[in-house]
Amino acid sequence: MNTIAKRRWMLGAMFVVGLVTGAVGTAGLTLRFLPPMPLPSGAEIVRRASDDLRSEIKITPEQEQQIRPILERHGAELDAIHRETLTKVFVSIQAKNAAVEQVLNPEQRLHFEASEAKRLQKFREKEKISIPPSP
Repeated sequence: MNTIAKRRWMLGAMFVVGLVTGAVGTAGLTLRFLPPMPLPSGAEIVRRASDDLRSEIKITPEQEQQIRPILERHGAELDAIHRETLTKVFVSIQAKNAAVEQVLNPEQRLHFEASEAKRLQKFREKEKISIPPSP
């Protein structure tokens, strides 16, 4: 391979390495520093759906009166599903913690319990829900 071809190959390889590094770095920083989007509440879903139906579908006021209770039931169902799911997640986390604690020595267990208590408090604040304390 002559010198010009080597330089072109090296330049191309450097470009690809830079491209991959930039993509991976951007994805990693995005996941680290941008919080995940919270789930909208049932009331927010009802509001958005009502707005969309009025603006895009051009429903009449009479249709909106008939549709509004449907949307509100749907919003309440979604809120209930969200609460049930979070409860199941929490129960699973408690079971995992209990199993892990069985393997730890007393000092590690204390540290683990404190760490999990902090994590649980952040979860409560983020989700704005009431979760009973661990047994």
